[in-house]
Amino acid sequence: MHPDQSTSWQLSFYPLDPHWCPDSNLQLVTLLTTLGLVAEACHSRLPDRYRIGPSFLQSVSFLGCAPAVQFEPGQDQAFIHWEIGPCLATPCWRVDHQRGQPRCPHCRKRLEQWREQWPPERALQQSLQWLCPHCQRTSPLTQLDWRHTAGYARQFITVLNIYPSEAIPTEAMLTQLLQHTGVAWQYFYCPQNPMP
Repeated sequence: MHPDQSTSWQLSFYPLDPHWCPDSNLQLVTLLTTLGLVAEACHSRLPDRYRIGPSFLQSVSFLGCAPAVQFEPGQDQAFIHWEIGPCLATPCWRVDHQRGQPRCPHCRKRLEQWREQWPPERALQQSLQWLCPHCQRTSPLTQLDWRHTAGYARQFITVLNIYPSEAIPTEAMLTQLLQHTGVAWQYFYCPQNPMP
């Protein structure tokens, strides 16, 4: 059973260096196509959408009942495909406000009240420190253990219509991204169009 059938979910990848960007969007698409993760464009009005490539199933492991996935557009259009948008001007947060349960990197306790303390979007660039109410130590927001529910970057590459933990990227895929971009990558799950 998926966490919320009424919500469209996504699996997003982001570089751990939040300021990293490729020289061009085309360069990134070409790289992902060469790795077999991405195939041709799949939407005439949305040029940043791409079909799943031939090596995708070797790079992402589907779990449980997930083999009933759809890689081709159907009547509901909720098929699995890539969205590879342009690099953003500055790093931004994408957060799963529904499932996110960050932990303090020092005492490892869950930060239960994080939603109430989340800074307004305009302050996120300046307010990147977090005071743990348990151990009273301060950490950058990026150093909290978000448990694959948040990312902070200028560049995101996203697989649309993947539910949380339905598919898990392999270490080999993350290693390939590191080798070909020169920067380490991580992933997270969140609703499509996540709130900052």
